[in-house]
Amino acid sequence: MITFDKLRSLSYDAVTLLTGEKTMIIRKYGLIGILFSLIASLMLLLPSSASSYEREIANLSSILASSISKSGKKSIAVVDFTDLQGQVNELGRFIAEEMSGNMTSQSSTFDVLDRNHIKRLLEEQKLSMSGLMDPSAIKKIGKLAGADVIIAGTITPFGDSIRVSCKAIDTRTAKVVGSARGDIAKTATIADLLKLGVSTPPITKEAVRQPAASRIFNKPMYRGHRVDICLHWSQSCQKPAADRFCQINGFRQARTWKIAYDIGYMTPTYVIGDDKTCGIRGCDGFDIIECE
Repeated sequence: MITFDKLRSLSYDAVTLLTGEKTMIIRKYGLIGILFSLIASLMLLLPSSASSYEREIANLSSILASSISKSGKKSIAVVDFTDLQGQVNELGRFIAEEMSGNMTSQSSTFDVLDRNHIKRLLEEQKLSMSGLMDPSAIKKIGKLAGADVIIAGTITPFGDSIRVSCKAIDTRTAKVVGSARGDIAKTATIADLLKLGVSTPPITKEAVRQPAASRIFNKPMYRGHRVDICLHWSQSCQKPAADRFCQINGFRQARTWKIAYDIGYMTPTYVIGDDKTCGIRGCDGFDIIECE
């Protein structure tokens, strides 16, 4: 039976064989024992490629989360990462999905928006990922999605690794509130994802010319909060506020609406015209808005 001391002795012999401190000295356990020790030692030293990229993405997420938390922002949208030409591939989409999940678990105060919802908004506004870097586009998507911060990034191959650079952008000012970068190993799986481009369905002329005639919003939200029935604090209530909400979402006006009374003390409402929340008893929000 090979004890721990014997195994340690084997490891010592294996190391000295590699370093040249001894020249091909094989003790009583022979060549097979040394080879076994070498293989076991190397397997312990080799990191898991999967855990390696997961740790790096988690580290980037943690850095951004800290910066976002310090800025006081809560509502976060993570968009697909791109190459330096603004093109999306499966690796960029995968990293964004991983980061979105990490941000959700980083803090209970964060409200991480659904990525499919963000994707639909970008398609409706006919924005590419490269176009999203324009300050006016960032502000527009921030308002439509109710996001305080957009996390975007780039992926760049460098030999056997992939450089991941990401930043958190304030949607009100279009200023960067946090940034991080790191490298992940370009394994065969990562390389395959890098090669796979993401195709998006073309926007037809029919779709552009014929927007949705109407839409019903149940419990309408803005910037992560229920919409207040007043456009300004205790002023321009009901229709003006409903109209503004519909216009933000690409419609002409509100057709009908229903009010949820006295919900401010349970969940803050958002006064769109004043750009602030109301979190006291007596703040009423919309339960339903039908836009046309």
